Amino acid sequence: MKTRNKSARWLRRTVQAGLASALSIVGLVAFGAPAFTHDNHSGGAGVGNFSEGAVAPSITVVKSSTTPSYSDVGDLVNYEFLVTNTGNVALSGITVNDTQDAPAVGADLSAVTCPEATLAPGAFETCTAAYSVAQADLNAGSVSDSATASGSPSNSETPVTSLPSTATVPVASIVVVKQVCGSEVATDCGPSGAGPWTGRADIPAGNTAYWRITVTNAGEIALQGVAVSDPVVAACNSSASTTALAVGASVSIYCSSPDVTTALTNVATATFTGEHGTPPSGSAEVSVLVSLAPVTQPSTTVGPATSPATSPATSPAVTAALAPAVTG
Repeated sequence: MKTRNKSARWLRRTVQAGLASALSIVGLVAFGAPAFTHDNHSGGAGVGNFSEGAVAPSITVVKSSTTPSYSDVGDLVNYEFLVTNTGNVALSGITVNDTQDAPAVGADLSAVTCPEATLAPGAFETCTAAYSVAQADLNAGSVSDSATASGSPSNSETPVTSLPSTATVPVASIVVVKQVCGSEVATDCGPSGAGPWTGRADIPAGNTAYWRITVTNAGEIALQGVAVSDPVVAACNSSASTTALAVGASVSIYCSSPDVTTALTNVATATFTGEHGTPPSGSAEVSVLVSLAPVTQPSTTVGPATSPATSPATSPAVTAALAPAVTG
C-alpha cells in the first residue's frame, strides 16, 4: 500500500513540473518574448534549453529611370532607386551610391535623396537623383550606371550593402537631309524617279524646283511623332500624327516649288515627340540656298558672215546649294 502511494506521489509531482514548464513557455510566447530555438542535445525531464534566433540583416536596390531617352546637352535623366530592407532587423543610415560608366561622370549627377534614413524589416522607400547630359553622352549613344544601397543593422557598426542594380538610358537622335533634283523632268524627281538628287542644281527661272527631304532615326530608341516643318515650301510640311521611325529607319518627303524666280533660303526642320505626346524633345535642321545665276544663251549673227556681230544675252537660272545637315 505504501509503495502504491509513493508511486502516485512521484507521478503527480512529475506531471505538475512538466505542466509548469509548458505554461512558462506559452506565457513567454503570448507576451511577445523573443523567438527561441530548441536545443535537441539538452537533457532533463522534458525541459529543453532554448536560445534566441539569429539576426540576418539584408538590403536590396532596384534602379530605374523615368526618362525614356535624351536628345540634347543639358537634358535631365531622372533616376529612381527602390530600396528594400529584406532582413529581419531594422537598418539605419540608409544610403545609395550611384557610379557612372564612362564617359558619364559623377560630377553631372545630383545628390541621391531618400525620404527615410531608417527602414524596419520588410519596409521600402524610393530614393531619387537626376543626371545632366553632356556632349560626351550624346556621342556615346547612352548613359549607363549602377547603384548599391547600404544600411547599418541595430547594435552593429558594420553596414550591409546590396548587390548592384544597373539602368541604361539611350539617346534619341534624328538626321535630316534636304536635296534638290538635278533634272527638269517631273517623273525623274518623284519617289521612284532616277533624279539625280544633288546638293546643287541649275534650274532655269520660271521652272519648278523639286525637293526631297529625308529623315533618319540615328539614335538608339524608336521615335514617335516625327514631323517635318518647312516655312518656305508649305508642300514640304508633314504631320506628326502618323509617322514613327524605328532605330535606323528613314522616311522621305517629296515636294516642289513651282515657278521659282527669286533667291531664297529654304530651311527644313525635323522634330519628334517624347513619351505620351509631350512637346517635341528633339530636332534636326538643314538649309538649302536657292539663288539666281546667269546662263549665257547662243549669240545671234547680224550682217555678212565675214563680219559677225554678236549680241550676248543672258537669262536667269536657279541654283540650289545644299548646306550640311545638322543632327539633333
